[in-house]
Amino acid sequence: MEQIKKGESIKATSEKKERAFSVHHFEEVDLPVASEKSYEQFVTYGEDNLFPQRLIIAWLQSPIHNAITDGIVQMVAGDGVTIEGGDLSVEAFTRKINRNGDTLQDLINRTSFDLYLHGYYGWTVIWNKARTEVAEIYHTPAEQIRSGKVDEVTMKVDEFYVSWDWSDYRKKKFKPQRIKAFDIVDRSEAKQMMFVKQYRPAQYYYSTPSYIGGMNWVLMDNRVGEFHLNNIENGFFPSAVVQFFNGEPPQDEKRALELGFMKKFTGKKQAKIVFVYNNNRDEQVTFDTYEPANIDRRFRELMPEIAKNIMIAHRVP
Repeated sequence: MEQIKKGESIKATSEKKERAFSVHHFEEVDLPVASEKSYEQFVTYGEDNLFPQRLIIAWLQSPIHNAITDGIVQMVAGDGVTIEGGDLSVEAFTRKINRNGDTLQDLINRTSFDLYLHGYYGWTVIWNKARTEVAEIYHTPAEQIRSGKVDEVTMKVDEFYVSWDWSDYRKKKFKPQRIKAFDIVDRSEAKQMMFVKQYRPAQYYYSTPSYIGGMNWVLMDNRVGEFHLNNIENGFFPSAVVQFFNGEPPQDEKRALELGFMKKFTGKKQAKIVFVYNNNRDEQVTFDTYEPANIDRRFRELMPEIAKNIMIAHRVP
């Protein structure tokens, strides 16, 4: 038997007609790979260059992962910045670090989130006109940053690229913007990117978050929620099937018939009725369902294991 890949279609042939079926599998987390492509100036991150975006989606959709992440980030960021020594210029800078009016605490909050969720963060640093000191600092969302390629002479990354939407970066409005890497000596460009990442073995350009070992459990938490939601609101199979055996009437007549039936026999807006028009009873449609036995009970039994492994991944006692 040939192996069927994700999303691949297979065909079954009967004496009357050929029918097509689609096979879909649950996704597993793919460990990201940083790739240098000859036709790109930046280094892609993940198979589709969207691994940071996938981390954000996982954080949004898993209630356990979401709550733990937010709690840890709040503890890391703290609650306020205190300046010792009475330096008024430094104190003024902490209250307004850029023209957007962000405070130093705002920067710390966003930086802490990126560092924990992604394993790295980026600051856009603006030098003053004289290049003697830093005039402004902007937080650059981690998911918008891609690294440039390492210089073969200096063995350093000299530039980074920023795009608002890497899924559509070929469009003009999302075209990646080059920013020179932060350099305390070379201040030839006023705007520079300070890119900081956690150390991870065998990772040079980017860094995976510390909880990466529990990502499959995070995805499972999301899938269980989707299962119950689909059962309640978006069940695949309808509430009833109404079949007629005298052919299909004109479109206007058919719509009036269906609306009249729904109004008379259903009282719920979410009720799903399927209307089937057959020429005779030999063409009757049959609906069959397949569902593993007691799957809801299996999910309930699995939830403690999911919660435990997500907490282990986050090092929560």
